[in-house]
Amino acid sequence: MNTDLSFKIADFMQKQFLFTFDGRTVTAETNLFESGHLDSFGFVELVTFLEQEFAIKLSDDDLLSNRLNSLASVTAVVEEKLSRVR
Repeated sequence: MNTDLSFKIADFMQKQFLFTFDGRTVTAETNLFESGHLDSFGFVELVTFLEQEFAIKLSDDDLLSNRLNSLASVTAVVEEKLSRVR
């Protein structure tokens, strides 16, 4: 996992959604929907941030899959999209 990328995404999530990746209760693998840290409105904010910040386009498949439910999975999707652009 790209730590700079992960840090930037985590920083946005923590500031926007007011929680901390503390390594105990919320980790990079925590499902943020199941844990109550992210809801549908937050998801739209996250997608908007990702598309604008990294100049990527998330497909309907990306949005409807479970691939954007944790910091680790979000980072992996962004890395994948960025690797296609380069």
